[in-house]
Amino acid sequence: MLTLAVENHFEDWRAKARALLLACVSPDEVIWEEPGQSGLFPTGGSLPPPSKTQTPRVTREFLSLAETISYHNSHQKWALLYRTLWRLTLGGETHLLKITTDPDILNLLRMRKEISRDIHKMHAFVRFRKVNDTPETNREQFVAWFETEHRIVRLTSAFFRKRFTGMDWSILTPDECMHWDGQKIHFTDGVDKTQA
Repeated sequence: MLTLAVENHFEDWRAKARALLLACVSPDEVIWEEPGQSGLFPTGGSLPPPSKTQTPRVTREFLSLAETISYHNSHQKWALLYRTLWRLTLGGETHLLKITTDPDILNLLRMRKEISRDIHKMHAFVRFRKVNDTPETNREQFVAWFETEHRIVRLTSAFFRKRFTGMDWSILTPDECMHWDGQKIHFTDGVDKTQA
């Protein structure tokens, strides 16, 4: 049994999933964990050597769905994504994404819907309060606190940058914070509500 920790972002999972596919490691042989999560089996170890020379083709539709799901807070997301990827490629179920009654696909679609709902709530309910004026730049500074259900801060960045370009702002959440200085957005670690 191989235990892998994913650093909670899509590219890390994708690289590990590709290596597992090349080594023909079935989903039943892998335990996926989040950083800091400790299960029965020790995390780590090296990925097995490839037994294939070419990575099976994956549709853009699946990659887009997988990237969206990577922002979900479920600890089961990485295992679900790898099982679906295996079924789509080495499992030979190339039309799996079209079977909306399949339990794995139902779960993925539910998770995508939950992320979409969380993004909508953030767009609608973030409320800024003014905290400072900067006379030398003629810009006002604002801060907002919002508790997301999923790790969606980066998914909302384009919306807030476009909508509130004329002011400097920070949106603080427990998972990650987003800051706009009039030029670019940068991200910092999440904070407690008291820091808002």
